[in-house]
Amino acid sequence: ELQSQFISIATASIGGSYYPIGVGMSEIFKDKIGGIEAKVEVTGGATENPKLVGSGESDMGFTNANLAYQAYKGEGIFEKAKYDKLRLMFAGVAPGTLHIVAKSGSGITRIPDLKGKKVAVGPQGGGGLGMLPHIFEQFGMTMDDISPFYMSYDEGIEALVDGHVDVATAQAPHPAPAIKTLEGTKVGFNFVEIEDADRSAILKKHPYYNSVDIPAETYGLPAVAKALGSTN
Repeated sequence: ELQSQFISIATASIGGSYYPIGVGMSEIFKDKIGGIEAKVEVTGGATENPKLVGSGESDMGFTNANLAYQAYKGEGIFEKAKYDKLRLMFAGVAPGTLHIVAKSGSGITRIPDLKGKKVAVGPQGGGGLGMLPHIFEQFGMTMDDISPFYMSYDEGIEALVDGHVDVATAQAPHPAPAIKTLEGTKVGFNFVEIEDADRSAILKKHPYYNSVDIPAETYGLPAVAKALGSTN
């Protein structure tokens, strides 16, 4: 009898969408491919996963288009370690929408409103950390303009509800579990949106991102929310 071959799938923190997708993939591997046992790993997410796969610590993992490009080329946050042995298995799993939310009535509705605010930016290694500096750049801002709090998406939403942070982020295909949790709390919230002209300018400089219009019904909001994403 052949021994099972074990493979590891690097996903992200609980509260995003990578983890449940990874669980689904592991079940498909087990059911459809003989002799395969897949272990689903909770990781920092899209920024950490190219390092884990590139170094051989994980066999496969999820990341975003911008981070895969930078890791392969040894650019941006990966300039000290080029992972040119990375290979693409499949693309377009889902739009990695960067959700940026604040409580209703806070007056925080646009990116410049984040200046000086406490922002739950996701876990160390999360995909949103790669996008935020590029978004801030469009508005003459840097990460130094906010007070970042590094925590899982679920923890960030909890901190927003409790008033420990002013803004929470979650980069995940919509509907994101963490944002659905926020909807379930009945705490009023709004998206910090990025208008079309600014989205176009950001996409011109960073074509691996994409515009995402989140339908109002996704989170029970009064209108479409304008966001950016990076395809997973």
